[in-house]
Amino acid sequence: MTWKWGFSKSSLPQNRAGTTAWVSVTMSFSTMSPKIGTNAANVILILRIVSGPLDSLVETLIPKNVIDLDKEFVFSFLLSSRLFLRPHELLGKLLDSVPDSECLESLVALLAEWTLKFPYDYRDERMMSHVKHIVARCSNSHLEAVVSQILSALLKRLTDLERHEADLRACQQTNSTADKNAVETTFNCPTATQYAQIVCRLEKKLAKHIGGEEFLQCSSMILLDKQKKWDQPSTSGGPPGAQDPKKTCNLETYLDWSARLRLFVCNEILQCGGIEDRSRTVERWSGVAQYCLLVGNYNSATAILESLESPAIARLKITWSKLQVTCQQLDCMQRHAEGHGHLWQKQAIVLNEQGQPQSLKTDKQAKDKSSTSIGGEATSTSTSECGGGATTSMDLDERPSTSASVIGHPVGITGTSAMNAMSAPETATLPVAGNSNAEQPPTSAPATPLTGTALGKPNDWVVIPVFADIVKLALGERENCLQRLQNGHINMVAFDRMAAIVGAFTKHMQAMKTAQTPSSGEYEHFCRHMQQTTKLGEAELMMASFDCEEPNNAEKLMYDLN
Repeated sequence: MTWKWGFSKSSLPQNRAGTTAWVSVTMSFSTMSPKIGTNAANVILILRIVSGPLDSLVETLIPKNVIDLDKEFVFSFLLSSRLFLRPHELLGKLLDSVPDSECLESLVALLAEWTLKFPYDYRDERMMSHVKHIVARCSNSHLEAVVSQILSALLKRLTDLERHEADLRACQQTNSTADKNAVETTFNCPTATQYAQIVCRLEKKLAKHIGGEEFLQCSSMILLDKQKKWDQPSTSGGPPGAQDPKKTCNLETYLDWSARLRLFVCNEILQCGGIEDRSRTVERWSGVAQYCLLVGNYNSATAILESLESPAIARLKITWSKLQVTCQQLDCMQRHAEGHGHLWQKQAIVLNEQGQPQSLKTDKQAKDKSSTSIGGEATSTSTSECGGGATTSMDLDERPSTSASVIGHPVGITGTSAMNAMSAPETATLPVAGNSNAEQPPTSAPATPLTGTALGKPNDWVVIPVFADIVKLALGERENCLQRLQNGHINMVAFDRMAAIVGAFTKHMQAMKTAQTPSSGEYEHFCRHMQQTTKLGEAELMMASFDCEEPNNAEKLMYDLN
């Protein structure tokens, strides 16, 4: 049972002064089964802060004893408190609260958590100014080595971010004369399997650099902003609350990647010379979507399927008639991917109700689970259109779906080169521009149905949710975090929900194995290929589609083509 009221008790973690801040808490009593030979059960008392004045919550960050540091509370508060108090102001308050004569052990422990969970905060010179004071006060003490280790780890994270941002800038398309006169990047078209593996690696590269605080700092219109740039934060409205303007662009870049991938797929299809070539291209991208879906890359799978289901592509009846894949099968795949987005939301809710935000199990942990063949039930998501009532049964700690059929209609696309027995190496790389010795795989492999051994290697499982769904969840909960309670207190329940949503994503992506990171130049090479191929904008796709196949009378009337 759970009781809730506002009170002050010594059982709560005490702040640096040895007193307990006045906050509202929930008390949960969990009764465990008694051990053999005993007559009493073990009772566990769990206290959770649900609200409190901002100053009292700040005091709670630094407990009297280091062992009382509540890492879950620290993550929740540091994530969302920036809506009311800038990070450098918070760190300044904490530093001022500890007299010069006292040890900074608790503050250093908090600093370790802060730099680990939100390292991008320390790109602010005002933050580093406070850090310099901490370093000075810890010199010639037992904390000196600890602070040194913290700063070394922080420097590594910030260096990785700068390197990533340099990659983004290198991929940005410019209108300089040099770029206009540059020789077009050669790209030996890989198989669907290689394409999918490249996309998965790039997805992980982009997702792992997203900082949790970016969900708080991004514009409320981020999902509607059509003018996003790869190396700049969104400019459509400033960050909410008391926050400074956003300085990082990882979240915007990842959303932009999905939009560019959708447009790229449409361009590749519509720029084909004839129906046969166009059919092979549709077939190949159907295979890419299938591979991504089966290994858990729902973000790429959804983007590709949305391209194939877009009006400009879906209307190409002659092209589709040459394929064995049907729109119904693509629709089932799309709903399968969307279902896992909803499951991610349910997982975040469960974590919040348990009061223990956790990271999702990574690939390494997934290896320990028993293997399930294609057609089994490691994960299942079916919809009424796919043959039955909507059912979802999956704990996100489980590995991604390996279900290859949906009530009589194979989700596996027959006739694609996507899953050609996984014969392509999983570390398939892009051919380097100008390398005439690079292997040139065929544009289309023989028709091969998907078999149960196609995904026999757990290393391929990635579990990347549909990122736009995560952003929607975060934006909705951010509004709740901004609303104070009637008594003016901060709503820590909303803070915890936000931490569950953001933490589940960021911890999972950062913990994901990095053995197959993109090779040097792969990201830049692929993005340049995307830019050179994407010659048609959203408004031009339909006209290009009419060039491929003649419009019918209804389309002529709708688009005023008479």
